[in-house]
Amino acid sequence: MAKIDTKEFKKMNAYACAESYIGGVSMIIVSYFMLYLTIVEQISPYWAGIAIMVGKIWDGVTDPIMGVIVERTRSKLGKCRPYLLVAIIPAFLSFFMLWYSFGLQSEAHKVIYYTFSYIFFSTVFTIFNIPYSCLLPRIVDSYEARTNYSSMKMIYSGVACVFSTYFFEFVVYRGHTEKVMSPALKGNFAIMGLVLGAIFALPILITFFGIKEQPCLVKNTDITLKKVFSQYRSILQNRSFTKNLGMGLASGFIGNMVTIGMAFFTYIVLKQELILGMTVMTIVLTIKGATEIGFFPANVVLMKKYNKHMPYKVCVPILMLACAIALFIPVDSPSWIFIVSISLLGIGVSALGFVPMTLFADITDVDEAISGQRREGLMAGLSTFINKVNIGIASFVAGLILSTFGLDPSNPEKAMRTTGTMWGVKIVYSIIPIVASIILLVIASTFKVDNYSHSLIKRAVKEKHEQGYATLSPQEQQTCQDVCGLPQEKIWLLQDSVDPSGTEKGVALNTVA
Repeated sequence: MAKIDTKEFKKMNAYACAESYIGGVSMIIVSYFMLYLTIVEQISPYWAGIAIMVGKIWDGVTDPIMGVIVERTRSKLGKCRPYLLVAIIPAFLSFFMLWYSFGLQSEAHKVIYYTFSYIFFSTVFTIFNIPYSCLLPRIVDSYEARTNYSSMKMIYSGVACVFSTYFFEFVVYRGHTEKVMSPALKGNFAIMGLVLGAIFALPILITFFGIKEQPCLVKNTDITLKKVFSQYRSILQNRSFTKNLGMGLASGFIGNMVTIGMAFFTYIVLKQELILGMTVMTIVLTIKGATEIGFFPANVVLMKKYNKHMPYKVCVPILMLACAIALFIPVDSPSWIFIVSISLLGIGVSALGFVPMTLFADITDVDEAISGQRREGLMAGLSTFINKVNIGIASFVAGLILSTFGLDPSNPEKAMRTTGTMWGVKIVYSIIPIVASIILLVIASTFKVDNYSHSLIKRAVKEKHEQGYATLSPQEQQTCQDVCGLPQEKIWLLQDSVDPSGTEKGVALNTVA
């Protein structure tokens, strides 16, 4: 592994800093937002799930639009960096609005308000996240270096998650010695949203000033939404892209269900007690975050020694074991059994977001081999659109299951702690994630991109741009076809390719593995 010099290390940190916003606010929203709507605002989990799903679908719809905007942007700051600057103040305001309802009383008014607030937050998140997702292939070229940058992002995300967990505990329960979730905490939730929103918006500014984009060698034609959807068809023909998308969908669904289920598990199934003066939820999130961060180095080693999707094969079975343990924990159980299983869960989830995020930059290179264009913005827009709709559906499914099994937010002391609600929580936390994990492992076992194939494509694409053809042996051409999942005539890179053993161009290969 090449040594990272001081300048490169600073650049890695500057790039990864904005991930603090993603990790910090996402941890609070995924862990507490449905719980907050249900218990503090006393909205039915069914309607809470609807509000989140609508916001996520809107979030997804705006992603292709933002992808077009990124692709059409021409500025001295680059395609992506200007939008980081634009997003800073709205990022702060939109997060605050998720935790304050301005005195609304009726459930219907609250559902409408929080649906709007989530739409606003989602729009701002898109304005930031699509350009940020496109940055890595624009600032770093090599397969190994991208792994280092992505690893640094996950470290920042993990630290932000742990910080937001303790900040939540300190602010939300301040002045309430029993530390029980209830409508009495509304004011403290508003303070949490105000302060935490400001804290996590500022790192975006550091990333803006700390990195520069490389000039784009390929000038895309002007892009419109009509052209975008026609290009989506081309992008979806990329076998590596669709498999990475499938892994991302399974990962997102598992992660969302597990986190929502974990929050309700601590409040419905476990005995309500304080550990070292903190709530069980805080202890659970701390252990999950610590083991998740602690296992990142192992995931990086697995990626560099084998391939970038290898962590799935190690971590996902551990996640399944953690979920299975929870099936055997009865109502009002001591929390220590669940806490022990959470250490396994942290290891398991450490690969969920890390693998698709790390692979994305490499998949954009495969797409360039197919199309001859750089389409990071389009690919990020399509990926995040589908993933956000997926997460919205997961939130709705979780709310629907909890409502169906009898969770009543208007009577938390009695109606929430029944056998029915317990099994509703276990379906969300255990059964559905286990099934989705099996699907994830099946997809991961067929993924083709590795260090060799990626390096081959990067070298050949550069040759093609510089001299009009790439020098590839028949075996190398076959590797390109395996990764792209298309016949030779549909792959830009292989058109007019030269076999180094002779002078023949465009060697025909009729099979696609």
